[in-house]
Amino acid sequence: MTYLKEKLRGVVNNNSTLWRLKRSIYDRIRNAPESRAPSWVECPQDVQIDTLNYCNLSCKFCNVKAGGAYDIPRGRMSDEMLKYIIDYWAEYPQMKHICPYVNGEPLLDDRLPWICEYSQKKGMKVIVDTNGTLYEHRDYLVHPNMTLVRFSLSAITRETYEEVHGADKFYEALNTFHYVAKKAYPSQQIELHFMVCKDNEHEVDDWIKYFEGFKRKIFPLHRMPDIQLASEDALGEDSTWIQDVSSQEAWEATRPLFIYPNGQRERQIMPKYKTCQGMAYAVMWDGTILQCTDSPPSYNYGKVPEVDMLEAWHKRNRDRINSPACRACNAKRPDWFKTLRKLDLATNEEVEDYLQWRNKNE
Repeated sequence: MTYLKEKLRGVVNNNSTLWRLKRSIYDRIRNAPESRAPSWVECPQDVQIDTLNYCNLSCKFCNVKAGGAYDIPRGRMSDEMLKYIIDYWAEYPQMKHICPYVNGEPLLDDRLPWICEYSQKKGMKVIVDTNGTLYEHRDYLVHPNMTLVRFSLSAITRETYEEVHGADKFYEALNTFHYVAKKAYPSQQIELHFMVCKDNEHEVDDWIKYFEGFKRKIFPLHRMPDIQLASEDALGEDSTWIQDVSSQEAWEATRPLFIYPNGQRERQIMPKYKTCQGMAYAVMWDGTILQCTDSPPSYNYGKVPEVDMLEAWHKRNRDRINSPACRACNAKRPDWFKTLRKLDLATNEEVEDYLQWRNKNE
């Protein structure tokens, strides 16, 4: 059944007429009234688990590299806590995916095959984001329950790769990608991600052409002023990929760009009922429940297992309009506070307080 589903997905994505029909259905869902779709309010669909927060690269655009508020202790999640988190969310059918990464490189964790097996036993799929440079661990990425493998490969030449990712590992990453693309199960999808910065912008077009036939995603950088300490040397003084987001049109222009295997292009515009793309649940290696994967860990909702994880999720949703991290982030919709009000996640008084804060800080 899974094989047939993947074959059908391939047929749709490579046929322009069927693809446009699929997108029109998605658009209709995306623009549905907010009252019809906020299932994520009650329970997340993905949980990101920092099973370890070590990384073998030093990417210019990485928050962790910037230090400061992101200069956090390094460690590896205990086996007991990892199993506890998976067991906890297995009780909720809304939870679909276990994602074993936040600030670390998942191929450094030799438990990745076990995570795939145990999550499958518990009825959940696995999604992995990886830099792919650990070629000796490439078989970790070939598993029928790992339904999506996303490679972060933001260059198409060895020199630019080293400049942007901080290590001479371009060919290791490329070889791992080709290996997984060849060996992947029918149930597995592969994506490639390109984070645009001033040192690799000139390679975007060649990168798109080289990986033709695969799903590609291009990310413009975004900041959270006074909070997100993204590496300044990746931004540049005249950054065309960081734009004013005061209007809906300008905000949409900053969203990640999807390029499908058939060449169709689409901006990642979240449904109206979602205020930002931070819909995943994120837990650090020490059990800290994060406000968001883009904000410093000082914005958190306690630690596992000291707090109930679903209660922390509900508190996070209620607190967003009051969170300094959310207020300062420009990845959310410009009219996000209106959506929160419609979902009863913010009172009229909170919205008014936010508007006064925004006017003062603009």
